[in-house]
Amino acid sequence: MEKEALELYVQKPDTTTISLAYASKERLRNYDNLKNSVNRIFDDFKETYYIPAGRSMITLLVNNRSLIENDNLDLITRQFMQIIDNIHGAFSDGIRNVHKRYPDGERKFDVGKISEMLISDLKGDYQYTAGKEYIVIQDNESCNEKIPINFASSGQQEVLWLLNQLYILMLKKENAFVIIEEPEAHLYPNLQNEVVEFIAYFANINNSSILITTHSPYILTSVNALYCAGKVIQEFHDLSKKVYDIIGNKCEIYPERVTAFKINKDTSVQNLVNDSFEEINTEMIDEISDSVNEKYIELFYLVSEKDVEKGE
Repeated sequence: MEKEALELYVQKPDTTTISLAYASKERLRNYDNLKNSVNRIFDDFKETYYIPAGRSMITLLVNNRSLIENDNLDLITRQFMQIIDNIHGAFSDGIRNVHKRYPDGERKFDVGKISEMLISDLKGDYQYTAGKEYIVIQDNESCNEKIPINFASSGQQEVLWLLNQLYILMLKKENAFVIIEEPEAHLYPNLQNEVVEFIAYFANINNSSILITTHSPYILTSVNALYCAGKVIQEFHDLSKKVYDIIGNKCEIYPERVTAFKINKDTSVQNLVNDSFEEINTEMIDEISDSVNEKYIELFYLVSEKDVEKGE
């Protein structure tokens, strides 16, 4: 692999004597050759996408590009902003009509159902009009309120391009490896659960892989429920319909496809999957709940003892 990379470097054309257009094409060709070689070595041809934390700030940066210098941004943020730039035009007619930009007669999912799910999670439709982004809230059949994205809630801004990007990948049928930082940011626990279910649905429909980093026990608990669903379907296939009635179709996560680890303060790594019980030890990242409950119980008994002393 190293030899191949060096050969590509040695064979590069003298860009001082050729047009800029040709130089750009040559760099692109070299990049594709190198990428394909690496993919063959690892037998993995999935494109990698990184959805970073701080998405609400990135959403605002995209709309104020003139105020920032690209060189001051890290590579991951620049790439994420570039993806937003490339796809937000597809939402000019709202989420319900995005699929028309990617025509396909053989989808594995109902675009109407998924678009309504996204609108529900966002608490409004998303539109990109004349270079501006809006969340459109329908008060009634005849009245729509268009809220500029910078006035939307931090939760809406955080989840917007997580959901939208996954949806576009589904429409394009692009198998991908998607890294998602802190999907829980600024979201209520119930919406955290819905986001996890959509991520699992995306992975199953799109034959894609997901890596999530999180500090939220709600995220881990939601994953654990889908992990349990996958285990039930695997062991008792005749219960599939009943499982789907509980969690929704194609949201299950099969045990062999799940790994979960906790990185401790000393940088050691702890496996969260309990092989004996075939579940994820969610309490291992939620020690504070036990500590708070213990304090509450102690305080409760202090008051009870005083009540007894008073003869109440």
